[in-house]
Order: sequence, then C-alpha cells, then structure tokens
Amino acid sequence: MKKTSFAAPACFVLTEIIIQILGFMAYDIPDFCWGLADGILIIVPLLFGMIAGLICFIPLALSEIIWFIDLSVPGPLLHIASFVIIICLFGIAERRLSRLNLINRIVLTTVLFEAGVWAEELLYYFLRGIFTDSRIYWNKASGTFLSWTNPVILAIGIAWIIINDRIATKHT
Repeated sequence: MKKTSFAAPACFVLTEIIIQILGFMAYDIPDFCWGLADGILIIVPLLFGMIAGLICFIPLALSEIIWFIDLSVPGPLLHIASFVIIICLFGIAERRLSRLNLINRIVLTTVLFEAGVWAEELLYYFLRGIFTDSRIYWNKASGTFLSWTNPVILAIGIAWIIINDRIATKHT
C-alpha cells in the first residue's frame, strides 16, 4: 500500500491538540470531546503506524503530566501508561494490516478499533484499581465505550483506508 503524506495524520494531531487545550482550560468540556480524543489516539496507530500514534499521543501526554503535577494523584500517569500500551500494540498491528486486502483490512481495523476502545478503558481502570484505592465510575467508563464519536472516527478511518487503497491501485 502506498504511504500517505504527513497531512492526514497531521489533521488528527491538530484535533488532539485542540481537544487537550480545551480540556486543560475547562476540564468539564462535553464527554464526547474526551471520547473523540481517545478514539483518535486509538485509530491513528491502526491507520498510520506507531510513530504517527506516538506523535499524536504527545498532546495527551503533556496534558496528563500537567494534571499529575497539579493534582498529585497517579490517575493521569495510569492513563498515559494504558495509552502507550495500546498505541504500541496497534502500531505493530498496522504493519500486518497494511499488507491485507481491502475487505480484510477494513474488517480487522473495525474489530481492533472497537477492542482498543474497550481495552484502553479497562486497562486504565485495572491499573487504577491496582495503584489507587479510588472508586471506579462504571457509568463514565460505559460512556466511553458507547460514545457516538466511536462510529464517526471509525467511518473516517474506513474512508481513509478505501481512498488510500484506490490511490495505491491507480499507481501500480
């Protein structure tokens, strides 16, 4: 498959930066913004690889470090840890996905994206349960699992896969 320009991942990075700045200015931004930020961080390594995923992760990491310094609780660091694990695993998966045919890539990307949304949130709460004695708010977690932003992000990702596949087949 043909490699894309920097413009496609840059749009995701810019969106992530805007959401993190808004979140830092007013933590009580609507939940769909946090769902969008999480979804972007999960789809980028599946579409563009580990390096793009880690670049997209930088705004979240900086925001979480600032929250950690401000609050002095381990929650933000646990959030960083859960995302690093997911980004690295999905960056590795992208190398395999990029070799698949169009239908298989779309199906596996969909499955991995949905699994990634659940895995990141559950991993975060698992780490939080181990390292803190704080209560788990399952209603907030289920809001992330069932966020309406997930299908939107997935549709954008699938559209990108199809467009990129069409461009690659024209050039071969």
